[in-house]
Amino acid sequence: FARYLTAPVRRIVDLLGGLSQGDLSAAVDVDRNDEIGSIQLALRDMQAQWRIIVGEIRDSAKQAMETNEQLSAAVQQNSAALEEVASSVGNFAHTVSGVRGKADQMIEHSRRTSDLASMGKDGADCEIHERHCINIKRSKGCPCKRL
Repeated sequence: FARYLTAPVRRIVDLLGGLSQGDLSAAVDVDRNDEIGSIQLALRDMQAQWRIIVGEIRDSAKQAMETNEQLSAAVQQNSAALEEVASSVGNFAHTVSGVRGKADQMIEHSRRTSDLASMGKDGADCEIHERHCINIKRSKGCPCKRL
């Protein structure tokens, strides 16, 4: 009678030891219709549920790793795009600075041209006036005191 109880209990203990170490591959034979058979059946159902749970955990971990890889790739793409934008902004700033320098030069040239034009107008007015006065002086005398 002792063997009748101890042999199946030892198999159950061995199965539980394997389960505690993560071994879900051992076959659980249900070969009795008594309380020990009920324990064997419960162990088999528990092992089947653990297989499902471990499979779901593996699938979730795999999916999490794939998502992590996708996020990492997206971060790298965004980083490259940001570097390109920063470079473009730097180039644009350099271009704007160059345009401003050219605009400053144009303003200075415009001032000089305006000054020269003003001097030229004054000189031309003076030349015209002098010729006019010379002509008047020859004929009647120049009313201005310039000549």
